[in-house]
Amino acid sequence: MGKMLFFVSFVAVMLAIVRPASAQTPPQSAELQAASSRVGDFRDMAAEFGAESYFPSDWAAAQSAYAKAGLLFEAPGANRDEAIAAMNLAADSFESVLDMTLSLYAQAREDEIMAIRSGLMDNGARAFFPEFVGRADLAALDAWDLYEAGNYREARASAEKALAMFQVLETGFAAWQTRREIVLMGFSDTAKDLERADEIMGDAVRAYNDGNLSLAMENALEARSRYSLVVSSGWAGVAERRASTAEAERLAAVEMRANVAVKGIFEQADLVYVTAIDLLRREHYMEAAVQFDKATSLYTIAISSTRQLRNVAANAIMEATLRIDGNAKGILRYFIQTSVEDGEAPQIETSRSILEQHKERIRRLEDMIRAAREANANDN
Repeated sequence: MGKMLFFVSFVAVMLAIVRPASAQTPPQSAELQAASSRVGDFRDMAAEFGAESYFPSDWAAAQSAYAKAGLLFEAPGANRDEAIAAMNLAADSFESVLDMTLSLYAQAREDEIMAIRSGLMDNGARAFFPEFVGRADLAALDAWDLYEAGNYREARASAEKALAMFQVLETGFAAWQTRREIVLMGFSDTAKDLERADEIMGDAVRAYNDGNLSLAMENALEARSRYSLVVSSGWAGVAERRASTAEAERLAAVEMRANVAVKGIFEQADLVYVTAIDLLRREHYMEAAVQFDKATSLYTIAISSTRQLRNVAANAIMEATLRIDGNAKGILRYFIQTSVEDGEAPQIETSRSILEQHKERIRRLEDMIRAAREANANDN
């Protein structure tokens, strides 16, 4: 019994001695805790703003310093001052990366917002929708004020909100412009489709005013898509009508033989015509309509040029006829005068034969003139 009591007492004494020795890590001082908290804050914020993507090598160096500080912090019997210094060094590294990242992040958001805003201003969005643009401008200014005050997380949230607002405005304004094109081009005959698109656009406006930017963007995208379908359908009709006009003008040019008379102009028109057909086949209706219109104009020019060439030819024949007629009469007078002076009657018969030959030529030229005039009359 005495031996048992001695053993229990011995174990109790040993445990009392061993317990303090097992906890060799020194207790954290306020200074060490502050350093640890500081490095954690800078590291977390730098990660949130994408420091690893902006400055990968600087981020890796800060991570390495942080790992070394952690080893010193957790090592048994570590020197407290060395651990504090290592933690502060790591914190300084992350702070440096954070400063550079914040600058680039702020510039990137500003560039994105200003790019969209400039496009809206160039197209007159402020004149048409001053209230919507003004609210987005205020959100962007709030973000800048928060950034200048050092409230970086709040600044980021405000900047993202401003960017989302401008993105919704950009999509909504594009939808509105498409809607305007429908009216200007007279494509509003598909009233049912247009009415549904207008309803969805109204939902987008309400969501924007309520601050539900994701829903506003979703509705704006759908409205723009529906408006685009109406425009595409309208241009398809225009392209088909202009294709028929171009085809008819081409046939008229061929019937007039413009493909021979003014081959260069006709071939240029054909090239445009083939391009228009290809665009129509690929459903690029607006571009096809423009090219069919251009081809029609070129075929019209070819017809007009051919008609002018025919008129020039007819006038030339008429002038030649008059000259031949005048020459024939002069020859006749010459032969008659010569015969009378020389007393040679046969010369008169010869002159009459020559005159008949000239008259035959005149008749043929007159037939050519008559045929050319009839062709022009039929063309007109």
